[in-house]
Amino acid sequence: ILISSPSDNSWTNQSSSNIKGQVDPTQLDQFSIVNIQSSIVTNVPYDEIGFFDFNVGLLEGANRFRLTTTDAFGNSVVKEITINRDTVKPVVSNLLPNTVLTYSKPTISYSVQDAGSGNNKSTNNVWLTFKDINNNNLRKDLIVNGVVIDPALNTNLNCVVDSNDSTKQNCSTELISKLLDGNYTLHTQASDNAGNQSDEVTSNFTIDTTVYLDVTKPVDNALIT
Repeated sequence: ILISSPSDNSWTNQSSSNIKGQVDPTQLDQFSIVNIQSSIVTNVPYDEIGFFDFNVGLLEGANRFRLTTTDAFGNSVVKEITINRDTVKPVVSNLLPNTVLTYSKPTISYSVQDAGSGNNKSTNNVWLTFKDINNNNLRKDLIVNGVVIDPALNTNLNCVVDSNDSTKQNCSTELISKLLDGNYTLHTQASDNAGNQSDEVTSNFTIDTTVYLDVTKPVDNALIT
């Protein structure tokens, strides 16, 4: 039994998935699939050269299926595949900075939480997009984690959240390039392995490195005698 897709232990947020592959029709008397969780057995159709494309329903969490081919003499070949379904989107919060900064290389920090079902699931693809107050992308030499940010692309920070711990994972990165003085908006999103995408979170902050000198004495244009 050759399963071409999906890969074993794959992730999806869909309610069903197609299992595709090929068997040897010349040595095949029966081809069946069983949902191990429900114990429901179904015969799998295949064409004259053994290709099959069979749709299976998915419940939230891990769905394991056992495919079995049997020849006319009762000899069987068995192959199993797990398809994980997760419909819970991750949550991004605590995005900083969100105030006026007097330095030009701020640390970007945020929290990610993913309470989706299943094992060994991780949240990845935490995207950071920097824009100025006029919604223009920043200059091309802005660097995060040693990677140059192209204004046409989002930056992937790969903040990992362990599926066995649904508590918030705090993540941060320091900008390597300096930002010019001005007002900025930081756009942040996260997606998980099943394709669920968080709501976008934004944060506004200002870089102001100007040094202000406040002279209290003497007053301007004072007469000194």
